[in-house]
Amino acid sequence: MNARIATILALVAALLPPGVQAQRHSGVVAGHVRDAKTGEALPGANVLVVGTPYGASTDLQGMFRIRGLPPGTYSLRALMIGYTPGKRTGVRVSAGDTTRVDFELQPSVVELSPVVVTADKSGTPIEESTTSVSVIGARELEQRAPVRLDKALEVVPGVFFVGNHVNIRACSGYSRGAGTRVLFLVDGVPTMAGDTGEINWDALPVMDIERIEVVKGATSALYGSNALGGVINVITRTPTSRHRTLFRMTAGVYGKPVYPEWRWTNRVLHYDRFDISHSQKLGPVALDLSFGRHESTGDRQNGHFRRYNVSTKVQAQVPWGGRLLAYAAYENDKRGEFIQWLNQNHPFEVPVSDLKIRARLNALNVYLQYFQPLSPRLSLKWRASVFRTLMGNQYRRSGDFNPAFGQGTELQVDYLPDPRHSVTAGIELKQDVGHNKFIGHHKGLQVGPYVHEEWRISARLKVVAGARFDRYTLLNENFRETHLSPRAGINYRPFAGTALRLGYAKGFRAASVTERYLRLDFAGLHIIPNPDLRSEVSEDWDFGIRQQLTPSWYVDLSLFRNDYWNLIEAVPDPFLTVQFKNVTRARISGFELDSEGSWWRDRLSLRVGITYTDHRDLVYHKPLAYRPKWTAVFSPQIRLGRYSLQADYRYASRFEEVQLFPMDPRVPMKILDVRFLIRFGQLTLQFAANNALAYYYTFLERNLGETQNFAVTLMGAF
Repeated sequence: MNARIATILALVAALLPPGVQAQRHSGVVAGHVRDAKTGEALPGANVLVVGTPYGASTDLQGMFRIRGLPPGTYSLRALMIGYTPGKRTGVRVSAGDTTRVDFELQPSVVELSPVVVTADKSGTPIEESTTSVSVIGARELEQRAPVRLDKALEVVPGVFFVGNHVNIRACSGYSRGAGTRVLFLVDGVPTMAGDTGEINWDALPVMDIERIEVVKGATSALYGSNALGGVINVITRTPTSRHRTLFRMTAGVYGKPVYPEWRWTNRVLHYDRFDISHSQKLGPVALDLSFGRHESTGDRQNGHFRRYNVSTKVQAQVPWGGRLLAYAAYENDKRGEFIQWLNQNHPFEVPVSDLKIRARLNALNVYLQYFQPLSPRLSLKWRASVFRTLMGNQYRRSGDFNPAFGQGTELQVDYLPDPRHSVTAGIELKQDVGHNKFIGHHKGLQVGPYVHEEWRISARLKVVAGARFDRYTLLNENFRETHLSPRAGINYRPFAGTALRLGYAKGFRAASVTERYLRLDFAGLHIIPNPDLRSEVSEDWDFGIRQQLTPSWYVDLSLFRNDYWNLIEAVPDPFLTVQFKNVTRARISGFELDSEGSWWRDRLSLRVGITYTDHRDLVYHKPLAYRPKWTAVFSPQIRLGRYSLQADYRYASRFEEVQLFPMDPRVPMKILDVRFLIRFGQLTLQFAANNALAYYYTFLERNLGETQNFAVTLMGAF
């Protein structure tokens, strides 16, 4: 009889909603978050339990409540844009009790210790990471008011662009729009074209962005293919519990070329952008809607474009303790294509044969995420996503272009066996589909289970280890590859304000279907397929030290060495026939300095980033193409009351090696951007001079880089 009763009780307990079971053996942390100077409540602040998936946002009264915590001792971190993060250690949680924790946050212009999620698939303070990470926060994005996402990334140490192609620590060079060695995520969801594997920097409205996390080095142990040289994760803004409307309007003009013979039109060349976003709560559902329009005449022939962005994000709490998140973004883009200049005396004009080249793009990004605590120590996260792109041009005929799809699903489990250990395990399935007359019809399937463990040996020492096993298959074709990507790291904090890190990882990137199968005659080039391409593989070492010099000033120094095998490069022959090939064994080593601080009661601030890379082709003993040895960013800022004066000076050394036209002259990049801001309550007016010194340079052969332009931006909230 007793056995029957015990069995019935066990079945009843198993059928109870997870939240009901968790409450019996868990505790609650609750409290207020206030401004340390004024004492006012801070609604919308995020309070995280470090090293766990638990957290909460403050309501209109600045109150938060975190339920379902297993008994133990934790560290909490409170985050709010424009404030120094608050931290509480040694917070004891008992079953059935509520622990009170209050935060008073100090206003600050420098976010010294953000919590990053990309490096470990969980929230980790940046000083406890075993990987080199840079973060661009919402305040920095607001001050710079970039018209495109890639413009925001230009000031990140170690990040460099050749055209629209991104490099992290010289990992990529230039791949001519087919494949990238940097994985692009939106809220942790892969968002890359299914056929070319490239990144679309216009795929989401700029005002959607809450922050950007850049992880440097191989991260395939967590994210699989494409995370060969790093990861860029764009975290979109979370809908708020109160009504909020944000807007931004920008109008700009391009400066006339310094040399009269370069002037190709008497028109005033200009651009404009308008973005608006509204957030509100409807019962248990929080909703955010955004709209953006961006148009430009371009600063050169065929540089014109007109694009629209629409997005929505919905978050809902379910009665049994789960959280549902849905996101959708749509882009429509019509533009001209500037391939290369007419000649050096007419660098803003194109050959007559290129005058009518046009391009069209429709992109749709949709994902659904669900988070569910299953017990005080166990939680589940699931997502499904699809990224659809449809390219075309003015010559489009039926069958020339069909939608390309990057679609996938992922199941992740987070387990806390005790307060010192956390385990993350999961499996991801991803399918890429490319279909047009230039590559044919191909499907690639990637399946990757992974496991990652974090062990806090002591309050000062943390060890992480993990691996992912990927199987990549071209469906209906005789091509299969498997890759094991391990990862290990140590973080040691010997003194207050000092953190040492050492990380090792392997990565890989499977060739995109465009790299394998593209056959095209374009701009004088004859591109032929290579279906036998093998995946690129890397092995990375990274050592770093992060030192907090004062409460508002840090210095981060990294030493790195990255080895690459089977790098895929577009290789031209003397007759301009191009084929993507596994061409080289390479090594990239160097150092990176990142420092940011504020002084004089936050009136003066400075961020400095310097990266040196020694990049070598170990087969032919020469530098790798399209990579500078030195890149640097200096960003000073001075604030006096409601006025701010800001500047960004960006430098990149001259390319030592290019592929198509090695006899063309090359120069370093030296760009100065200046901004002046005036604040009127909830409104901010910005005047910007981009490339203020009108410096002309080329990195991509026979294409001038960014030209001088001036802009006025009005932004605000109500």
